[in-house]
Amino acid sequence: MIETNMRMRISIGLVLNLIIGLIFILSSILKLCSIEDFELYLFSFGIFRFSFYSFIARLIIGLELCLGVGYIINIYHKFFYYTIFAITICFTIILGYLLITGSNENCHCFGEAVNITPLESIIKNMLLLILLKLSKKKTDPIIDLPNRYLFITAMSLLFIAPFFVNPPTSIKALTSPVKTINVQTFNKFIRSNPEIDWGRKTKAIFFFSTACNHCKMTARKASQIMENNNLPKENIMFLFWKVNNNSVKEFLFNTGSEAIRYDFMDIVELLTITEGRVPAIVFYDNSGNPAVYNINTLDESKLIMLLKN
Repeated sequence: MIETNMRMRISIGLVLNLIIGLIFILSSILKLCSIEDFELYLFSFGIFRFSFYSFIARLIIGLELCLGVGYIINIYHKFFYYTIFAITICFTIILGYLLITGSNENCHCFGEAVNITPLESIIKNMLLLILLKLSKKKTDPIIDLPNRYLFITAMSLLFIAPFFVNPPTSIKALTSPVKTINVQTFNKFIRSNPEIDWGRKTKAIFFFSTACNHCKMTARKASQIMENNNLPKENIMFLFWKVNNNSVKEFLFNTGSEAIRYDFMDIVELLTITEGRVPAIVFYDNSGNPAVYNINTLDESKLIMLLKN
């Protein structure tokens, strides 16, 4: 009878370990699947530059993945138990702050796949802590490893995996093709549209398509940069090829860009200027040769400097 009870407790412990581990693994995978949204969510806190949050996002994903796998395998149980406990408490404190400040948006605990508010996430964390407490008693590992160095190596590879699956923006910028535009067509367009007041009123132009996901991400990033740094939004302009005006309004609403000026242009002219690829971002740099960027190479520091001058 005693032996039966012990086996039952061990079985329950292994099931709890599996549930907790799968929650962390699922959380990490779903965040990675919508990594750009997760980066922008962290960036909205407005403390550091975007490149910092690009790295932090992947560190969080890697950490959650390691904790989930480690807790399921059940080696170094005490280490993983207290680490998960501490991480969950830290996340709950941050969520509590968001709740107090009135935030009701998706906190990205499960990426974009599951829309969960700070309050809902706090409740989820409380349930997780209860499960964690019930699983505190150590059970035997589900597999035997030849030595601890193999386990540490495997955990290290899991931790850095997000950096290889989807590298940070700063790494992508190093390998991204140099974005170019048709300067002759661009200058002709500027001359024929004096109301743009290129270089004085308008210092940056973003060429977009309302159906382009990279365009939406670029618009969200640009809007967040301006909000974080209190930059004048009247100095930039979004240009779309001619589509239904409601599509543009929906684009601006979904990217938090309602305050930014926009206009339409002929699709052939826009694609000629951008050489068939959007998004394309053009900065006025007083040299007569416009600086051109894409979603990966958009330079936050240069945009700040440009709009503050």
